[in-house]
Amino acid sequence: MPISHPTLTAPSLQPRYVSRFSCLGPSCEDNCCNEWRISLDKKTFDAYSAPTNGRLAKVVRINPAPRQDTDYGHIALDEAGSDCALLEEKLCSVHRDHGEGALSHTCFTFPRVSTEVAGQSEHALELSCPEAARLALLAPDAFEFEEGSMTARPEVVKAVQANPGFSADAVNEVRYFCINLMRAQELELWQRLAVLGLFCESLDGPVARKDGEAMVALVAQFTSLLEDGALIDSLAPLQPDHAAQAMVFSALFESIPRATNRQVRRQVIEAVGAGLGADAGSGQVSAERVVESYRAGIARLPEALAAAPHLLEHYLLNEMFVRLFPFTAEAPFDSFLRLMTRFGLLRLMLAARCNTEGPLPDANGLALTVQVYSRLFHHNASLGQTIDEALRKGGWARLDKLFTLLRT
Repeated sequence: MPISHPTLTAPSLQPRYVSRFSCLGPSCEDNCCNEWRISLDKKTFDAYSAPTNGRLAKVVRINPAPRQDTDYGHIALDEAGSDCALLEEKLCSVHRDHGEGALSHTCFTFPRVSTEVAGQSEHALELSCPEAARLALLAPDAFEFEEGSMTARPEVVKAVQANPGFSADAVNEVRYFCINLMRAQELELWQRLAVLGLFCESLDGPVARKDGEAMVALVAQFTSLLEDGALIDSLAPLQPDHAAQAMVFSALFESIPRATNRQVRRQVIEAVGAGLGADAGSGQVSAERVVESYRAGIARLPEALAAAPHLLEHYLLNEMFVRLFPFTAEAPFDSFLRLMTRFGLLRLMLAARCNTEGPLPDANGLALTVQVYSRLFHHNASLGQTIDEALRKGGWARLDKLFTLLRT
C-alpha cells in the first residue's frame, strides 16, 4: 500500500515516565482500539479506500461534510460494535502488514501528546492508556523533567505560540511556577491547589491586559509569599465540606456516559456506583446515602493512597503539563476551574472505591481507576465544557466556594 507519513525527531522536554513507555499490545487490559471512533486523516483515508485494498476499503467510512483533512473519515467497528474492524487477535493488521508508516495519525500518535511551545518541543502521554497511567502515577520519580527525544508527524504536533503581548519566557515562567507549586512536598495537596487558585485569580488581570511584565512580577510576589509562610497560614481556617463535595461531584459524575462492553471499565464503574451507595438493580441512590458513602470512602482514601502516595499529585501534574496550564482557557481562573472539576470528579471516584467491605484497592487498582476515568472523560471536549458550565450556573465558579471543595 503506497502510503508514507513523514516524521520529525527533535529534543523535547518531558517527564521521566515518558521514556519508560512501551505499548503492551495484545496484553493491554484496555485496548485503545476498543469502543472508540478511530479517526482517519485524508491521506490515510484515500490510501485505505482504494478498491485494490480489499478488506481495508470495506471498513473505512467517510465523515459527513464539512470534513477536515485531519479528521476526514473513520474505521468502522466490528459486528459486535466493540473493536476496530482491523484488529486480529488484539493486534493491528495494518501495522503488521504495512508498518507504522501506514497508520493513521490517531493510531500512530496515541497515547503520545506532542507540543511545540514557542520553539520548545514537549512530550507527554494521555492517562487513558493503562500502561501510561501506571508509569505516570506510581513511580516516585515519574515527574522529574528531563530532555528526551520526540518523534512525531508534523501535522499533529500542536504548535502553541506565546500569547500576543507575552514573551515565551513570561509564558514559561508562569507555567513552571504552577508546575513547581504542585510538586511542593512541604505543602499538603489541598494547600497547593488553594494557592494555585489564588494565583490564577490574580493572573486574570495581567492576562486580560496582555501585560507580560505583570505576569512575571506576580510569580515573584507569590514566590515570596510562599517563602515567608504567611499565605499558607492564611489558609488554616479552611475546613472540608464533605457534603458539598459529595453532592457537587456526584451530580457531575452522573453526566459522564458510562455504557461499555469492556469488562475492565465496567468493573471500575460498577465499583464506583456501589461505593456511592447506588442500588445494584436500579442504580438509584438518595442524596443522604451519597453523602454518607462519600464520607466513609474519603476517610479511608489516605490509607489506600499509602500504596500510591504520588497518584493525585501526578495526575494533576500530567493535566497541567499536557494542557499547557494555566493557558488552557481564555482566563487562567477558568483553567483552574477546569482543573478543579477534573480533580474533584477523580477524587469522588477514588473515595467511592474505598467505601467497600472488601480490601481497599491496591496501587494498580487506583491507577486503573484514573485510567478509566481519563478514558471516559478526557476525550470528550463537549462534555468537559458542559460540566464546567454546570459549575458556573450552580454558583461554584468563585474561589471562596471552590475552597470548600478542596480540603478532605
